[in-house]
Amino acid sequence: MKFKLAILVLIAVLATSLYAAPPQTRRSAPPAAARIDNTTYINANRILMFVTNHGNFGRDLSDVYGYDAGTFYPYPGPNDHAAFEADPDKKYPLYAAGLWIGGLVNGEKRVIIAEYSDEYVPGPMVGGTFQPDSPEFKVYKLWRDSLAANPNEDYLNWPEDQGAPVNEDGTPEMIGDQMLWAVYNDANPEAKDNDAGSTDPLGIEVQHTTFAYTQTGPLGNMMFFRLRVFNKGENTIENCFFSLWADPDLGDAADDLVGSDTTRSLGYVYNADNDDSYYRAAPPALGFDFFQGPLVETGDLNDTARMWGQKWPGFVNMGMYSFNKYINGTDPNDFNETYFYMQ
Repeated sequence: MKFKLAILVLIAVLATSLYAAPPQTRRSAPPAAARIDNTTYINANRILMFVTNHGNFGRDLSDVYGYDAGTFYPYPGPNDHAAFEADPDKKYPLYAAGLWIGGLVNGEKRVIIAEYSDEYVPGPMVGGTFQPDSPEFKVYKLWRDSLAANPNEDYLNWPEDQGAPVNEDGTPEMIGDQMLWAVYNDANPEAKDNDAGSTDPLGIEVQHTTFAYTQTGPLGNMMFFRLRVFNKGENTIENCFFSLWADPDLGDAADDLVGSDTTRSLGYVYNADNDDSYYRAAPPALGFDFFQGPLVETGDLNDTARMWGQKWPGFVNMGMYSFNKYINGTDPNDFNETYFYMQ
């Protein structure tokens, strides 16, 4: 049986996944702040994935499991976590991923990079800029079966003041059976040091929700991202593109192929044959599916888009706008090449 693995992204996206094999020399994360959270993961179902508070997800930056890669599948489930810990042959289909954003400020190209290193810093923006780092700017984690009845520390200290979603009564807005939440921004110029970026900040804040369901069937092989992107700086950003960058190592990275399905707004990676040196005869496929792209006005009230938890008559959600790939050794060398890739 060939398993299918999908990561579904609810994000305002104009340009989509850029796939690559990891380079021979990996770029490390920027200098650690007071609270860089690299050890929190979501593991509600058959996927275990690390998610950080500085724009990087899918990678184990603190070597919790010693693989550097940080998305594992098939995962036996949270009830069998001890078996996963003891397994010396953990398999992973994804090495790293992150959100890229690019645009023009007064005609000048500016980009935000999140790949092997990233240009975001933890926390929300205040007054048009970043804040000094704080232990409160971490990845928060909730479980549906232990909310008000058995609240954990993150439930009791839910960061509504940072922008975390809440219900009308002020309690955390829980989505799925397990949920992570973090906020980060690109307003600190000292963090803009990736060689494919290194521009002035755009002034973007990202509120990142990750959720999944503890179920069998297709939902047991999926997780969802809701990335809310805000322009909180003083810049007017024109010709703005949003891209999900991903480096899938589907077991053995040397025999992976990528493609896109324009009818489903889906970018995917699959094995060239059924003989992967890690997954053997049953390699999975990994997909990124964009559910809610940016709003496009049609004026036709028979059209209805969804955004920010609301319905928008007379609009549609834009799907995948473009799909690009590059291979190891042909990575963008500067912000110009990055912005061209995004287009």
